[in-house]
Amino acid sequence: MTGIFSNPLIALILTLTGASGLIFSLLLYSSKLIISKNLTQSAVQLVLPVNIPNAPVFFLPLEYFLSAIFVIVIVHEFSHAFVSIAHNIKVKSVGYGFLAFLPLGFAEPDEAKIRKAHSVVKSRIYAAGSFSNMLLTILLLLITFLIYTPAGFNYNGLIENMPSSILPEKGTITQLNNISIKTDYDFYNAIINYAPNQTINLTVNNQKYNLKLASNPQNSSLPFIGIKTEKYITTEKSIKPEIEYVLSKLGFIGEGIINFINYLYLHLFWILNLSFAICLVNILPIKHVLPLDGGFMFEELLKKITSKKNTKKYSYYASVITLLIILFNIIGPYLIRIFFD
Repeated sequence: MTGIFSNPLIALILTLTGASGLIFSLLLYSSKLIISKNLTQSAVQLVLPVNIPNAPVFFLPLEYFLSAIFVIVIVHEFSHAFVSIAHNIKVKSVGYGFLAFLPLGFAEPDEAKIRKAHSVVKSRIYAAGSFSNMLLTILLLLITFLIYTPAGFNYNGLIENMPSSILPEKGTITQLNNISIKTDYDFYNAIINYAPNQTINLTVNNQKYNLKLASNPQNSSLPFIGIKTEKYITTEKSIKPEIEYVLSKLGFIGEGIINFINYLYLHLFWILNLSFAICLVNILPIKHVLPLDGGFMFEELLKKITSKKNTKKYSYYASVITLLIILFNIIGPYLIRIFFD
């Protein structure tokens, strides 16, 4: 991202176009990296509850996927309805449902009244969904900051014929020798001080294990254990000790609340991350083929600066170009490998 802002012209464009312009510029920048072969993986991935190896799909377990989409869709669609009602525009229907196992939400304001409404009113209604998603992201960030604290380094698999073979298949490392491990950074900063063939003591899932370090396959001078980590989630979070202490005074009810709060963290984590991602995607200037709120807002802006004929034309061009750039960010690396390697 930092390279984008070094160009004064690009910086000016981003200032005028806001978050939508920023995301569009990032997509262009990643496209450039893909073309130059400096980026060999998809810059954009689909988040799905399906694990497809070697595909541009980020696998999210079904329980987190459903809870995240459920909350995000309700917040997004109902905010459209609330803002419409606030401007005396009748909402014909608003609700929630499923297509197969995928949660879907809908809000259907009176289209005739929206067409007659002032441009600012239309833009407020269109912007309500993304704005509410951003508020949800900020709220959950605040909640997780106040309630949770780092509690260890997570791994989710083992590499065969490595020192890690004596460890549980999945676990949380909380101590390396006498060093407390609360985050992934704690772990990496601690392990780097040791050399291959040295013996260390790891506390995993509250059990102690002695293991002899191997050599890193990519750099023989560095130590190697042989554990696999999840994408983006390597730090375990748990309820803050002071909150746990207060709740523990409530007996078995308090213990139940503590366990529920600890279980809830990953759900909150994925809700806030996907809420932020959907907010950013939804403000892109795409109306045709894939009707996003950003496309409708972009069209309202065009109406202020050009003719009705040009508005439709420029809106169509913006939709197609943005969709093609997104598509290239998904499949571009595969095309480069097929045709140019």
